[in-house]
Amino acid sequence: MKIQILVCLFCFSLSIAAQEDSVRSSESNIAVVSADNLKVVYRGVLNPISISVPNCKTFTASGIGLSRKSEGKYSLSPGQGLFSIIKLNIELNNGSKIIEEYKFRIKGIKSFLGKINDRINCEGCILEMTKEELYNSTIKYGVSEDCLFDLDLSQYKINSFTIKFSNKKIVIKGNKFNDDINNTIKKSKKGSIFLIYDIGYSFPGSENYLLGRLVPIKIMIVEKEVEQNYYENKEFIRDSIRRMKIEKKLLKR
Repeated sequence: MKIQILVCLFCFSLSIAAQEDSVRSSESNIAVVSADNLKVVYRGVLNPISISVPNCKTFTASGIGLSRKSEGKYSLSPGQGLFSIIKLNIELNNGSKIIEEYKFRIKGIKSFLGKINDRINCEGCILEMTKEELYNSTIKYGVSEDCLFDLDLSQYKINSFTIKFSNKKIVIKGNKFNDDINNTIKKSKKGSIFLIYDIGYSFPGSENYLLGRLVPIKIMIVEKEVEQNYYENKEFIRDSIRRMKIEKKLLKR
């Protein structure tokens, strides 16, 4: 009989079974744990865990930050310390009981990323967006595009953020731009840069420890791209005449 624990993390798909860092009961050697990659879980995210115990009557799994999602599917939010331990209480078909423990090394993540609408942020970059794209925007939790993640991002909630313009600072409870932000963006000039920072977020189990900060989102306001045929259509002629009239009035003053 084998117990299989599968951990899917970021760029890893792990199949875990007992090796040197697994604690095994002296009464049984039914558990076989093989690590395809590193035996690691990450602090600050919900690590998906799959647990199966073939040919047993029943079993329960427990551990700090471990929660059951469905049959055989769990999520693990590691707490403090260097290691996270999953404990299995197994009852075999013959009625005998076995306890197994599996130990995982906990690693931190250097930086967490935020998203504005569907635009992912990055460390040290400036996102260029038009006013139309910015109005009523939503701040979200995101992951890097250059890595494959098996995370349910719907469980990650943005609770608050601060937005800093050149002349004012606005603190928001929630994850959406309000009228004050929209009006400030509307009055801002092309090339203006503002910052979204102090982004507060949470997910089930995250209340047990201090979360890493989300990288601030820096945005530059740019003009809407001009359509290729703009200069050949009637709209360009109307805009040109309108500008000429405005310039003429300014000269008269």
